[in-house]
Amino acid sequence: MAANLGFTNPPGARETLERAISEVDEEGEDPLSAQERTMMLNILGFGSLKVSDIMVPRADIIAISEDESIASLLKVFAEAAHSRIPVFRSNLDNPIGMVHIRDVLAWATAQAISTADHIEAQDGGGSAKLDLGCLDLGKTIGAIGVTREILFAPPSMPAVDLLSRMRTQQIHLAIVIDEFGGTDGLISIEDLVEEIVGDIADEHDTDETTPIGTEGDAFVAVGRTPIAEVEQVLDQTLAIPGVTDDVDTLGGLIFALAGFVPKRGHRVVHPHGVTFEVLEAGARRIHKVRIYKQLALPSPHGDGETKLLPAPQNSSDSDSSAVNAALPKTRAA
Repeated sequence: MAANLGFTNPPGARETLERAISEVDEEGEDPLSAQERTMMLNILGFGSLKVSDIMVPRADIIAISEDESIASLLKVFAEAAHSRIPVFRSNLDNPIGMVHIRDVLAWATAQAISTADHIEAQDGGGSAKLDLGCLDLGKTIGAIGVTREILFAPPSMPAVDLLSRMRTQQIHLAIVIDEFGGTDGLISIEDLVEEIVGDIADEHDTDETTPIGTEGDAFVAVGRTPIAEVEQVLDQTLAIPGVTDDVDTLGGLIFALAGFVPKRGHRVVHPHGVTFEVLEAGARRIHKVRIYKQLALPSPHGDGETKLLPAPQNSSDSDSSAVNAALPKTRAA
């Protein structure tokens, strides 16, 4: 039998690396910052992600028909604050490509210059100026030829493979198709990169922070709510040295405690006894959270009520692990 001269990863190599990154040395010193640790763990976890774990669901896709006017397209760009918009024919299950805002601006500029040059030529010369007032914004998207190619990917495709395809083909938007060929979701290169580096907020991202509301014995807040406001409402500190030093929002706190972005229905227990239940979450961001001041468990009677147990007497990691083990295993939506 021929000898196997190839090199293979030893069993549990990924787990060994994750453990090494998470641990602090024997002297209690931490050679890694919280950001470095989070990003390295994200990279290790990225290889196990599928497109379906990251994609924007169909219901949240902002798209436009090729028969819509340029005026309508500009309005969609303004409202969505996206640079790329998927284009479909007849319905969303028949996507034909995408349109980039830069291509629309290039078309508008070319048309305005052409019109201005024609006017200047008739007037006997002079420097041409843009004549934006002569643009025909009633033309359809399909008529001006600005639709670009788009990628298609199945939900089961590894996220790292799609990222590689986007880099190679220089197409940064993909439609996720289901087994019947219909549109299941959408994913951009930004969605993929944010799984590694964390949320990338730009100039167009709005502040989603709203006042913390009450819901029975619990509180409800959005993910961008500052931790200080949550602490004020709960009348207790949520800071954990070495864990929450570099986070400022409720979503960031939950992410730091869990080590990943929990999905809708997941519950994360703070060592101080507070329970966070994720009500709404995207692929890279927690949108809305229900907060219990005490440990919340479902009623054993199956009546849909919530049984509140006293908070743990100490905040050791073992206690927190035991509490999480007691919580029901919920399936991410």
